Amino acid sequence: MFQTFYEGWFKLGQQMINCAVEGTQQALGLLRSSSRNDSGDSGTQPPGPITLSARQQRLLERLVRCPTVPQQIVKRSRIILALAAGQSPNRIARTLATTRMTVYKWLARWRQQLSAISRVEQQECNDQRFSAFLTQRLQDAYRRGTPATFSPEQLVKIIALACEPPSASGRPITHWSSRELAAELKKRGIVKTISRATVSRLLNEAKIKPHRCRYWLNAQPEDEAQFDEQIRLVCALYRQAAQWHAQGIHLICTDEKTGIQALQREAPTKGVKPGLIMRMEANYTRHGTCCLMANLVVATGQILSPTIGPTRTEADFLAHIQRTVATDPQGQWVFVVDNLNTHQSASLVQ
Repeated sequence: MFQTFYEGWFKLGQQMINCAVEGTQQALGLLRSSSRNDSGDSGTQPPGPITLSARQQRLLERLVRCPTVPQQIVKRSRIILALAAGQSPNRIARTLATTRMTVYKWLARWRQQLSAISRVEQQECNDQRFSAFLTQRLQDAYRRGTPATFSPEQLVKIIALACEPPSASGRPITHWSSRELAAELKKRGIVKTISRATVSRLLNEAKIKPHRCRYWLNAQPEDEAQFDEQIRLVCALYRQAAQWHAQGIHLICTDEKTGIQALQREAPTKGVKPGLIMRMEANYTRHGTCCLMANLVVATGQILSPTIGPTRTEADFLAHIQRTVATDPQGQWVFVVDNLNTHQSASLVQ
């Protein structure tokens, strides 16, 4: 009687355990299928390490060794290589001094692009272009960034104002400064507020330098044909300068600089010291003006036998040419000068 009672209880307990195990297995199966459907993964991609082809691994290693590649691309290449080598995300994060979230992020991004990478690898035979494609895959996604402070219309008006003379705005200056431009922009209502540093940056980006100038001479020839012939003659001489220099023929371009002030400082200049720049005496004594006659050797760019004197008369220019020719009396000389009357005097011709 007791044996039959115990056997009944034993069979009932065994049936309850079997039902519990079967229900647990069914529940786990439903959870797996649900997670696959939610993530869109069919189960073909294993959660283990990624697989790289020999070419992909070689190009990623080249990116790591390249000194010109940005460090963020180098770190991401190291992450992909370490994952392909079978290292765990925790170990990779510790080795590369980054976070596990970063490792998981680039693991997911690489897996998402596996099909595109494989397709390009089969189509592209050039390693350089394929390496550029891999580098692009390892870059950050496009971000909009901070909205622009100035609209394109405002930027155009800023550049246009910098190209106008200050006198057109009624300002008593000859050249724009960044401070004056900022004040005029706010005065005209082009912008509500702008700093001089921002104006300087915008002008620098546009390669505009309104504070600088250089001399320019507009040619006004009386005879266009004769002027064109003279230009062609001078250019032809300059083209032969190097060849003539090798043959001992001197091609010289000569000109004068007049009105150079001969200034003598009343006190000696103090040199540079730690924390102090060179200091020059403001007061001076003016000893008239000087004239510089210089000879430029066209073939070498050197200055030959310059002359400094108080005047530039016919006799002065003749003495200058004689002194220059005396440096090589047996050589041949060709002088290129402008149409100043002292350059075509009778004494010079003789």
